[in-house]
Amino acid sequence: MNYSFFNPVAISLLDSGSWANKILNLVNKGEPVLFIYSYSALKGVDKDGSFLKEISSFNNVKTLTKVESNPSIKQFAKIRADLGKFSGTIVALGGGSVIDFSKVLIAFNNGKDNLTEKEILDMVVNKGYLNFPKGKINLIALPTTSGTGSEMTKWATIWDMENKKKYSVEDNHLYPKEAWIDPELTLNLSRSVTISTALDAMCQATEAYWSSNSNTLVRRLSANSIKEIITNIYSLTDNLDDINLREKVALGSVFSAISFSQTRTTASHALSYPLTARFGIPHGTAVALTIVEVLKINWPFVKEKELFLEAFGVDKLDQIIIKLNKLLEDFVYPEIKNIDTTKLDQIINEDISSMGARLGNNPTPISKEQIIEIYKKVLIK
Repeated sequence: MNYSFFNPVAISLLDSGSWANKILNLVNKGEPVLFIYSYSALKGVDKDGSFLKEISSFNNVKTLTKVESNPSIKQFAKIRADLGKFSGTIVALGGGSVIDFSKVLIAFNNGKDNLTEKEILDMVVNKGYLNFPKGKINLIALPTTSGTGSEMTKWATIWDMENKKKYSVEDNHLYPKEAWIDPELTLNLSRSVTISTALDAMCQATEAYWSSNSNTLVRRLSANSIKEIITNIYSLTDNLDDINLREKVALGSVFSAISFSQTRTTASHALSYPLTARFGIPHGTAVALTIVEVLKINWPFVKEKELFLEAFGVDKLDQIIIKLNKLLEDFVYPEIKNIDTTKLDQIINEDISSMGARLGNNPTPISKEQIIEIYKKVLIK
């Protein structure tokens, strides 16, 4: 037995509804705070606007909202130029996009002023941001979805939408200092977003389980994540205002985030990015779309198979496939109608080179021919 495990994020599982007081207690200390928030998520829990009005009244607080659902370099360049350099604490309340955007701000905070879009893109591609002084910005993440896991990781996603490419920004100092998990923040999620983010968390956990970087601790966290989500997702979609179900799926998301923070994701995530960039399929839905086909390829290489089967509540691989296919039929395929697949081969040829990092974490190589076959199976019905 020879493995390691490291995650520096301090996790607080909050009593439902205590998020606002936690933020206000922080702001009352008088240190500079940049509050980056999802407008729709905050509106859902701050219906009369009293919290936003109160926090905006503090002289030590700046607020920022309307981050794109897939943060782009174009938007980032503009906001960074308007915001300027910052020191203090960033409080990010939102889904993965808001938290990822906050991390990218930290990564570029001490670069030169007025970086152009091209300069930012070059630095993202070539990791030039790693040469900037690190500075001292603390990030506190309050996820408003149960799924993306950005509150536990040291990487963030940013998109070059003009060229339909997704990139990662990563460094150890991009781990949030703290993650505050309050299930109330997920209560107003729509059914579709609830499903997509829960599927994302389940797939992250599944991929962490079989990743080439996995270990026995990761697999136990992953198994707990899968069990919580698989057990509760149907009940939650029928009872979106049930705080107990929200709490259970949020816990599953926490287990997922910690597990894949150690391993990164694998082939299903690699294959998802072109589906989101090219066809606009929501991220979690796009990942789940290929999970069955990737599972079939990876099964011979899955370790501790009994634990994996137990997580899904079954005895055999065929039963996992049946269970996952039902999830796809109920939650995924209805979301991907009217997709133009006439240029699928061309898209694959253009995008496959960008899949290397995530594909490299898969427990067995997946060829270009296998990727084409997977895409055709899941997209052409």
